[in-house]
Amino acid sequence: MVVDTLLHACAHVDSKDEEGSTPLHIAANYGRDKVVKLLLQAGAIKERTPLHYAAKSGHDKVVKLLLQTGAMVDSKDKYARTPLHNAAYNEHEKVIELLLQAGAFVDLETIEKNNPFPHAVSNGHEKAVALLRLVHSLIKQKMCL
Repeated sequence: MVVDTLLHACAHVDSKDEEGSTPLHIAANYGRDKVVKLLLQAGAIKERTPLHYAAKSGHDKVVKLLLQTGAMVDSKDKYARTPLHNAAYNEHEKVIELLLQAGAFVDLETIEKNNPFPHAVSNGHEKAVALLRLVHSLIKQKMCL
């Protein structure tokens, strides 16, 4: 595998391209779970955008791997969007489930004051809306007990 060769040649695992993306960002975006695993084992920084990219693209295996290795489930990008916002916007149910199971907050707002629910509603993603609505109502019930 090319990544193995580069890592053995001491390539910088967190180098960035002209857009500021690291190899981990790109691998997460394209759902390359084996490459993500190699980069994580080599010490790639995983705190912010790789989880956003994987959630946005619906790559549940990569999302699960990033969460298992300590990625912050509610990390925010420069617009204060979380991976849950990205998954809801693109109706990736499995990713939404994984993020919620990992403790993602459903009420975190972007700089536009939107939580993940309006992202799903505005795009007509009925299954994502139903899932977010269910979790939100369960949280409200728990708070009222």
